[in-house]
Amino acid sequence: MRATGVISSTALLVFLATLLSGDIDPGATSAASNRMPAHQLSTTDLIDYDTDDDGLIEVGSLTMLNAIRWDLDGDGASTDASYSSAFPTPQSGMGCPSTGCSGYELTADLDFDTNGDGAIDSSDDWWDSGMGWLPIGDGSSDTDATRFNATFDGNGHTITNLYIQRSSSFVGLFGS
Repeated sequence: MRATGVISSTALLVFLATLLSGDIDPGATSAASNRMPAHQLSTTDLIDYDTDDDGLIEVGSLTMLNAIRWDLDGDGASTDASYSSAFPTPQSGMGCPSTGCSGYELTADLDFDTNGDGAIDSSDDWWDSGMGWLPIGDGSSDTDATRFNATFDGNGHTITNLYIQRSSSFVGLFGS
């Protein structure tokens, strides 16, 4: 069975209502510029990022995949602004069960050929001056602080056109 979405119908309705009300600038370059102030959010506006309650935070975009690097233990407790932009307005504990979250799961196929031209090059979002994807967790020390220590479940989805041209050790989707 394949998951077909990553956003709840409630969150989608909130987004559309906000867009129609003019509170979102569709031309904004930053997700942070489109977030509603916290005092305007109700508990029904907050997003459940673990809709199936399996303790895995749902990842449905390359931006969300990239944000994992700021939460290497998979509990969803990162305070990094890039993580918050990828997972805006979460429910308490990311919507995870009372035991908490312990990783991530794909809910969609992801393609690094972001412009769809069949080539991975400088016109794609994750090109990074020809170095491509920066692996999640670099293993730069012997501590868990720099390693990916969570579960990552692909759920039968694919990640295509992953390009990496780095001279460091531990190169892949995950570095260590």
